[in-house]
Amino acid sequence: FMLRKEATMVFEPILWILLPFAFARATFPSDIVLKNIRCRRPLYRPSFTSAFLPAITNNHANEIRNIRVRLCESKLKDSPTEIKTAETPPPGFISGPTDPPPDYSAIHGPLGPLLDGLFLNMFRSALIAEVGADPALISDGYPGIMELTAALNSKHSDRSEVRRASQEVLRSLFPSWLPGRFAVMFARPFPQFSARMNAWATWVAGTWLMGECEVVDCDADAGAGAGAAQGLIVRRCRFLEEAGCASVCVNACKTPTEAFFAEDMGLPLTMEPDYATGECKFSFGLTPQSGTEKAAKEVPCLMRCPTAGGMRKWHTQGVALDKTWGEEDDASDDPNLVQCSMM
Repeated sequence: FMLRKEATMVFEPILWILLPFAFARATFPSDIVLKNIRCRRPLYRPSFTSAFLPAITNNHANEIRNIRVRLCESKLKDSPTEIKTAETPPPGFISGPTDPPPDYSAIHGPLGPLLDGLFLNMFRSALIAEVGADPALISDGYPGIMELTAALNSKHSDRSEVRRASQEVLRSLFPSWLPGRFAVMFARPFPQFSARMNAWATWVAGTWLMGECEVVDCDADAGAGAGAAQGLIVRRCRFLEEAGCASVCVNACKTPTEAFFAEDMGLPLTMEPDYATGECKFSFGLTPQSGTEKAAKEVPCLMRCPTAGGMRKWHTQGVALDKTWGEEDDASDDPNLVQCSMM
């Protein structure tokens, strides 16, 4: 509770400082252009050299250690100069991006590395509060974000609980009064302005999490504007790159983020990850369609999955991939079916 209260106290004045810039950006999207600031000495450098993580909680000690080991092994195998590829991936897998990832530590948002670090620490605190972890036992920087994401997924055996917990993390980043008032004061009466403002704000505050981003045009619902400057393209998502798992992308990012904007902010959002390239497109003001949602959720596992497809098996309980997503799965009697530690 104290962590969330402190995060709110820090975030609220920043929100009021950024609001005029967001208004200007949403009103004149082509007149104000801020470029990414690159720093020779980045604020943090993610490292997976440590093979073990002390227990975050007594109940999840072994799970978290296994998560750290698998993340470490995955990063050591998938160095920027050597990425696992396969000309013909086995059934149930896709190769994913084959070119080396960018140097994410050198990519910063338009406000610079200091505010990126502030956003990271706020997100880290929110994850710690949701997971119930000891902050002293979590790595600094981006590795800590991935450890906490893995812990969040391992804490719940039901994907709906993972989505609910992830949405709660997003809610805790904002003052409790803000989302509801935003829906009433902006999203409903001014949907086009709201979509533009959120595309801009996501670019400003989310580059540290996702990597290089660009505000673009997109499709939008009728009455939600023409789509000009209402979208955001993530060139190669760092969160997906570091997790190496399509299921974590869907359950800890895509689905809860869409739900947060629709249910809390009153603004529809469609996120379209491309697992073959690592790209992701945000379309603010566009309601998710069943076809695109089903396609994203039923994508095969990535070749570089740290659990070798274990999460897919856990999620589907052995059911074929063409099963309608969202239907309840029957429990399996397969003795080899164990919970994926990245779930």
